[in-house]
Amino acid sequence: HVEREDYLFELPKATHSADTADAILGYIRDNISIANLENTAKNFGYSPVHLSRLIKKHTGSSFAKFILLQRMVAAEHLLSKTDVPIREIASSTGLESPEYFSRVFKKYNRVSPSQYRKKAK
Repeated sequence: HVEREDYLFELPKATHSADTADAILGYIRDNISIANLENTAKNFGYSPVHLSRLIKKHTGSSFAKFILLQRMVAAEHLLSKTDVPIREIASSTGLESPEYFSRVFKKYNRVSPSQYRKKAK
């Protein structure tokens, strides 16, 4: 298991203010179930291509991989700190299909969501 919280999106202060980076990350966290490239870019006045390039440049990941990683971080938190059913966690993290959510979660964590929850408690 990789410490993913250290991987959170940061933009160098020389390029963008820390406030902008925090705002983008905050937007993604607050809207994790619906955040996508288009609505995130629009919210910050960037074109999707520009935001995608910024994220790729500063995280090394595509927006799709970045947002999926943020969804996994949110899922890990919910699994370890709450008793919310896995189906609801899948939906609240923007991965509507519990089967897809479980498959992706297992890929990132090497254990199923239910195994992760048992281990975390």
